[in-house]
Amino acid sequence: RDAGAHQERRVVYGVSTPHSGADEETRKGTDEGTSKEKKTPCQAKSVAPSRVYRRACRRVAAFVRLARRAGRRLPRVAAMLMMATSTLRGWLRRARQASSPPPLPPRGRPPRPVSPEAIEHVDELLQESGGRLAVATLVRQVEIPRARLAALVRAWRQRHACHVERLKWTKPGTVWAMDWTETESPVEAAGVPCRWTLLVRDLAGCMQLAAIPAEHATARGAAETLDSLFTAHGAPLVLKTDNGSNVAEGAVRDLLVARGIAHLRSPLGTPRYNGSIEAGIGSLKARLRAIASMRGRPSAPTCDDLEEARLESNALSRPWGVRGQTPEERWREREPEQEPDQEPERKPEEKPERRPSAAERSVLAAAIAAASRDEAIKIASRRSGAESGRISVCPAEADGILNSLDATDRAIVARRAIRRSLEALGYLISRRIPISSTQLHG
Repeated sequence: RDAGAHQERRVVYGVSTPHSGADEETRKGTDEGTSKEKKTPCQAKSVAPSRVYRRACRRVAAFVRLARRAGRRLPRVAAMLMMATSTLRGWLRRARQASSPPPLPPRGRPPRPVSPEAIEHVDELLQESGGRLAVATLVRQVEIPRARLAALVRAWRQRHACHVERLKWTKPGTVWAMDWTETESPVEAAGVPCRWTLLVRDLAGCMQLAAIPAEHATARGAAETLDSLFTAHGAPLVLKTDNGSNVAEGAVRDLLVARGIAHLRSPLGTPRYNGSIEAGIGSLKARLRAIASMRGRPSAPTCDDLEEARLESNALSRPWGVRGQTPEERWREREPEQEPDQEPERKPEEKPERRPSAAERSVLAAAIAAASRDEAIKIASRRSGAESGRISVCPAEADGILNSLDATDRAIVARRAIRRSLEALGYLISRRIPISSTQLHG
């Protein structure tokens, strides 16, 4: 036992104590009959003393951890290493300091202060987009340093990383989505290669209402397609688009105002806000590519191939599961738009089609107007710094506040008001689903 303890004192994970190193040098010099000069570990390995000292501290600390784990007290361990207990404590303290170096002093220019209003604006933009806005997109919309903006985005995503929203549209024919897309290969229509395709989709029924090829993506072409669809199927209550001028301005805007259709525009730089039409575009492109390849012209599809891909998507896809309805079956459950005192003429075996009535349109418009005033008052209250969090104004003053907002705030108010109205009237059901962080970022 004494021999083992002596051996344990001599070598500790390859670090010899000063006593054992001196004994070995003396013994070697006596055996060889020469007087060799004693070399320090620094001279032998040509390294800095501080580095050797730190390495020895780390090895001693590792040995102390093992010895303490075996039940030996610190004075006993110090005796095994032939050191004083205070010296051993100093070595352990320096080992801890080396493992966690002190933080470096801040360098560079001091950060620019950010106002609480700008932070709230960033929070609103992230809330509207579900946290999917990139920092590069937000930099162009708010005047906040990029590093601080990235920290705000990370903090927001950490706070909202446990839930996602699932939307369910309940009534077919009430809410449509529209967007232009550029096909991989030009679609030949009447001998003219068309690079662009306009898609219109019903959200509740997942019905592809139109897939029209065009040489140029213009607002006039989109308005003409919408007008023909309104005549054939009836006008919806709400139309969802992005902020492109070919779907949100000009002739399209005039047509929607004339028909009394609410226009729900996506936030800037957020195509996922209109995710249903984006998913329909991807599905239609895959079917078009398969049909054109089957007919021996994968790089030269025609408008007939495009129409066949649209009809196939409506007849064969089952968005609600293998036992669910197809988009065509769901679309037939509408009823024609009519006045309350009129009865439609149809055959007994025909099933009625459901379309938005004039009464539903007026109720939705009134709900959107009331919700818009309420959202405008909220924005004005927040910016005025009211202690109660809300100022008291009459409807006329609320309309004046709404008109005084800039374009960005008016778009936020319109999105919130339309969504609140759709949920209140039962056209939209939103549900927050808890998920893990791995599913969210995967």
